[in-house]
Amino acid sequence: MARREYARTEAGKQAATKAKVSYIQRNPTKRQAHNQVANALRDGRLEKQPCEVCGEKEVHAHHDDYAKPLDVRWLCNKHHNEWHRIHGEAANG
Repeated sequence: MARREYARTEAGKQAATKAKVSYIQRNPTKRQAHNQVANALRDGRLEKQPCEVCGEKEVHAHHDDYAKPLDVRWLCNKHHNEWHRIHGEAANG
């Protein structure tokens, strides 16, 4: 609860912005892949699919290899986190 309240403060908003900018600077390849997926979804070149493990409709586009930005597997939050616990970071990230 305290974390959520802090996030609503001006200091919390500034900290979140700083963290986002830092992430983008440290991970340009990941950012580019995420943007390409977002653009492909918007343009109709890619369509979200249910989670390949459980069929959940709320999914993340998971990259096994960031050098192949539109080659994604669709995983719900639970199975996306589980995938990373088992397999670690994606290639070329």
